[in-house]
Amino acid sequence: MNKILYFVAFLCFLSCSSGKLREQPNLEKAIEAAGLSENMKDSLFLGFNFSMDSCTTQDRIDSLIQIGKLFHKDGYLRYSFNIDPVSYSPAVGFIYTKDTLSKVSLVFFSEDYLTVEFIKNSITAHVFRTFSNRGFSSFEKKNKFDSDDYYFVKNNTIVSIIAYEHFVIMSYSNAITDKEGSGKVQKEKLLKSEETLSDL
Repeated sequence: MNKILYFVAFLCFLSCSSGKLREQPNLEKAIEAAGLSENMKDSLFLGFNFSMDSCTTQDRIDSLIQIGKLFHKDGYLRYSFNIDPVSYSPAVGFIYTKDTLSKVSLVFFSEDYLTVEFIKNSITAHVFRTFSNRGFSSFEKKNKFDSDDYYFVKNNTIVSIIAYEHFVIMSYSNAITDKEGSGKVQKEKLLKSEETLSDL
């Protein structure tokens, strides 16, 4: 019964705050601007930031395991993410570009009776005020399942909360690295198409 009341309260929160969330065209502009910004070293969560190399990140992980903030379960590194009355334990993953941390992701698996939509919305409601208070701009974008995914952008950091069929991923991405990576992919595609044309 408490979980149903919590979900109803969340729906009221979303309807009240929906005016503060912006539409997709502004999101594209914000991501473009973030990719052109300076590489800020803002803290992401648990003291991680985009200036860390793999050794510094691993040292941080080890110290967080020692104090119980991170733990291993079912073969994954996990984080205890409590949203009263629900407690999640998402898997945590780290991506590096040129040995520098460029993305931190938390994967929330659809467990027990909780739907992906419920998980996504409860996470968003939980972090919305925190990111707003920290100066992040917030956006929403329709996904292929015709529900909304959420984005928060500040400086070079993009936080996304995206729902898939069986899980939700909350990622902290370095927009500068993302932009460089997408530019590299575009160049590779152009080179391949030029090679194909020259073969003909």
